[in-house]
Amino acid sequence: MLLAIQDYVLPFSGVMGVPFILLPGLGADSGLFSEQKKFFGEQLLTLHWIAPEKNETLSEYCLRFSTVLMQNISQLGVKEFFLGGFSFGGMAALELASTLSLSHPGKVKGVLLISSGRTSKIIRRSFKFQASVGRKVPNTLLKMILEQQMLQQFVHTENLNAELTDRLKTMLNTLDIQFFKWSLGACAAWNPQERYLSPQLEFPIFEIQGENDPIIPFSTETGVVTLRGAKHLIQYTHAQEVNQWLNSITQNG
Repeated sequence: MLLAIQDYVLPFSGVMGVPFILLPGLGADSGLFSEQKKFFGEQLLTLHWIAPEKNETLSEYCLRFSTVLMQNISQLGVKEFFLGGFSFGGMAALELASTLSLSHPGKVKGVLLISSGRTSKIIRRSFKFQASVGRKVPNTLLKMILEQQMLQQFVHTENLNAELTDRLKTMLNTLDIQFFKWSLGACAAWNPQERYLSPQLEFPIFEIQGENDPIIPFSTETGVVTLRGAKHLIQYTHAQEVNQWLNSITQNG
């Protein structure tokens, strides 16, 4: 299965700033960045995941993913770009950037982390337990739980309006359950050690988070932008602030 650029037809013109790629979180697709797509247009590239191999780690997956990603990026004529992601997508972005820094030095100008983090400390013990159980639940039952329980949990905790609720519902209805199960395990087992902390950094990392995020622990890294009162889905609930943050980084290059 080849990676594809979603909702993207014309080559990038380069007039709005450095292009950037955002990867979605667990159980989500590019619809997670609908508010960013409205603001940035063709400057924002969104991707289809490729199918994982059995028992593949996130690092191993991203090694394969990076090759297909660069094939498509080259076809679009993009010379350099930022790479980022939301939650699990941020972890994948870090692994991809690390791989590309060796195979294509200078291509990735930096990593953009939205409600994510750079160490395994963001993986709570409760999530590891839930991931272990979730991977054993029959597909039909798991999908039902996600479509009902998880949806209602986000709607309640994030105080989502009807439009955003419908977007989440659509994503869950079209969820690739096999990919979701794999990503649960890959996320729970992710352990990058100190690779993405200073002074080991091979590229700049930019972070933005919600002050009251119930899923990702509060980051103590310096320079992290924190949105007061915000929770996990900040790209939806605080779209203006997230877009301004992204714009300030990609415009400055």
